Amino acid sequence: MVQVIENWSEIRGRVRELRPDPELPGQLLATVDVEDAQPVAKPDGGTFPNLLEDCAGSAVDVYVPEETATQHGLSPGATISARVRRATPTRSFVDPGSLLAQ
Repeated sequence: MVQVIENWSEIRGRVRELRPDPELPGQLLATVDVEDAQPVAKPDGGTFPNLLEDCAGSAVDVYVPEETATQHGLSPGATISARVRRATPTRSFVDPGSLLAQ
């Protein structure tokens, strides 16, 4: 079993595609062209590991709760900023409270 470390990245980019995920009900899979991935400060000092720092300039799939996406009017072409946690090597999840979309 692979151990997951607590990690967070603050990404900024443009949504290329948004689609339902057949394996995770209530989640949408957003393909984001990442412009920037910054570290996130820990409450007690320092920063969380930034496992997405090498993603700037590439596309990344992130999971967004469908309800959150609807509340923000998330759609392809939107510019977003959000805290993202990598849960597995292939799955990264947006912190719903951090999502900003334009």
